[in-house]
This record gives sequence, C-alpha cells and structure tokens, in this order.
Amino acid sequence: MRLNNLIKKILKEETEEWVDVSPEEYKELLNYVNGDGSFIKKLPDYRGKKIRITADLNLSGREDIENIDSIDYVNGNLRIDQSSVKYFDKNKVKGQFSYWGSEMDKEIRRKLREERLEQLSELRNDGAWNIENGDTVSNETEALFDHLMSKGVVEEGEDKYYMFPLYRSDYGGYYVWLGDDAFEQEYFVCSDDNIRDAAKAELENRVEELGYESFYSHVWEDYLNNDEVRRWLYEYFEDDVRYNPEDWNIEKEPTNDQKRFIEIHQNNIQRLKKKLEDGGLTDAEVEEIDDDIYDYEQLIEDIKENPEGDYSEEDIEATIERMVDDGVNDFIGFLSERGYDKKFILYFVDMDDLFNYVINSDGYGSILNRYDGDDDEYKIGDTWYHVMREK
Repeated sequence: MRLNNLIKKILKEETEEWVDVSPEEYKELLNYVNGDGSFIKKLPDYRGKKIRITADLNLSGREDIENIDSIDYVNGNLRIDQSSVKYFDKNKVKGQFSYWGSEMDKEIRRKLREERLEQLSELRNDGAWNIENGDTVSNETEALFDHLMSKGVVEEGEDKYYMFPLYRSDYGGYYVWLGDDAFEQEYFVCSDDNIRDAAKAELENRVEELGYESFYSHVWEDYLNNDEVRRWLYEYFEDDVRYNPEDWNIEKEPTNDQKRFIEIHQNNIQRLKKKLEDGGLTDAEVEEIDDDIYDYEQLIEDIKENPEGDYSEEDIEATIERMVDDGVNDFIGFLSERGYDKKFILYFVDMDDLFNYVINSDGYGSILNRYDGDDDEYKIGDTWYHVMREK
C-alpha cells in the first residue's frame, strides 16, 4: 500500500465514529433488513460509523440471518449456533464466540475434511497402512475398518484411508471416520495388551475429576486398604493415649523397689501360712500370725493402689489396639463422629483393587466407550484389538 493511501486509511479509521447498539436494537435492525446485516451500514443513522454491540448477543438458531458484517465489535459474548451466518471474525468479540452448527462451522469443518482427505490420499499412495507392514497404526486402522464394515458404515469406493488419525494416547489411537455415511464419527482403538491399563487410566481421571461422587459410598468402603486404615488410626490414638493415659483408665506400675517389697511381703505371708499349717500353736499365737498376714496383705494392697512407677506399656498398647479395632470395624462412622469430610476416605482406598473390580464388573466398553458402551473386538494377526466409539 502506498504511503499516501495508508495515511488516508489511518486517518479515516481515527475519524470514524463509534455507535453503541444494544443486542435488542441490533436484532430489530436485522429484522428490518431481512437478515442481511451488511445493509445496516447503508442506513442513514449508521452510514460511515462503526457499530459496537453493548452486551451479549445471542443469534442462535436464526436461519434467516446470512451475515452480521455490520458489527465491528461485541462488548460481550456472541452466539451464532445453528444460524445461517457464514463467517464472523472472532477477534471482534470480547467474550466467548460460539458458532457450533452454524454455516460458519460447517464451512470450517468442510475445509478441514478436505485437508485431511488430501493428507490421507498421500498415505494411500504410499501404502502407509498396508496390513503387511505389521506396525501398530496399520493394525489399528485395519481393526477399525473391519468394525466399520461390520456396522455397514463403509460405502462403495471408501477404504481405510478415510479414517484420519487424530492423536495417540499411551494405550492406543484415536481416529475420525470421514466417509460420507458417518461424517466425523470418532473411535478409540486399543490392543488387548493395553486395554486394562487404558481403562484404569480413565477411572483415575474420573476420580480426579469427580472425587467421592465417582462411585457409590459402599464401593469405597468395600475397597478400603485396612493396613493403611490401621496405620493411620494407630497414629491418631497413640499420642493421646501415651500422653494422657489417665484419661484412658491406664494405671501406673509399681517401681522396682515396690515390686521387691511386694515379693518380700508375699514370702512372709507364705512363711506364716506354712507355720499355721504345721500346727502346734496356741490360740494366741494363731491370732498373732493371722494379724501379721493381714498386715502384709494390706501393705501389698497399698503398694498396688499407689504405684509410683511408669504407666503400663502393656495397657497402653492394648488400649490403642482396642480403639484401632473399633475404628477399623466402622471407619465411616469413626470419621463422621469426628467431623471428617466423607471424601477423606479416598486416601485409604486401594484404588488398584477397586479399579480391577469396576473393570471386571462393568466391562471395558462402559468405561471407555462414551457413545454407546459397546466393546467390539477384532483379531489382526496374532493380536486382538478393541474398537470403541467416542462420539
């Protein structure tokens, strides 16, 4: 562009006047021009001006509107879903721009389809997916083509090079079918060697996204890792029991000196009882011995009632284990009573065992097939492949 023309263009843009139009006013203008938005700029009030829509504009489902070229900026969201609008510059929209199912969307998809078919044509010419290659993609596309043939999707003249590889995961490939009878059906193809890992990864994603709501509460409870539960409960109770043993009715043990005195007193009692058994004593002597035995027994009882040693380690361990056993037996109730969120249980679930249960119970299709839950298998060479529709 010559410098003079560029200067004129800049000056014109700087001098153009903006006019604010509400979404309701703009819809009325579209009705006035029979849906051809380009005519709005020819109306006296808008000639030579730049139109700015002041808020969200929703034109979804308007098949009578072919263009909205008169809009220079939308100060909000713009929706033209399922409309006849053929194009609009998304850079002119401040918020979200939604055009699903519109003529614009169809044109974008048509061009994308043509580009993909052109790339696939080159692969066809090179024989890139010849089953004799024995590579992963060749086998996956063969399994998918067998599936499409069995479903009656493939029309005359269409081959496996009508499926475009979208991307690969760690477990298999994702493909879109570009044939005329089933435009843009998407599929996941996975070998039997990888299918269980793929299902587990999907379940992991589900748990990360939905958390506790991923499964019913009884499922979580059935797959608790009791070793982890016991370990956590032991740590939970241990400090409290050890530092506050009196609160748990744990008694002190006698000191070594007290134990020695008890032993001495017990020996004295045994000696006196034997003396009584030997006989030959007067009544006064018997009474005196009985009094001595009673005194020794009282001394022993007094020591046991007033031990001065440490708290019983055996009683501490027994108390902790008893509380742990109670907690394991009703872990959900334990957590609820102590104010823990129910989601806390997820930290103690054996996820691998749980996922294996879900897979064995529900099957791969219900986990990985987002369309109809089916899981169809096809043998290519020595390997079985699972084919599942994504959408």
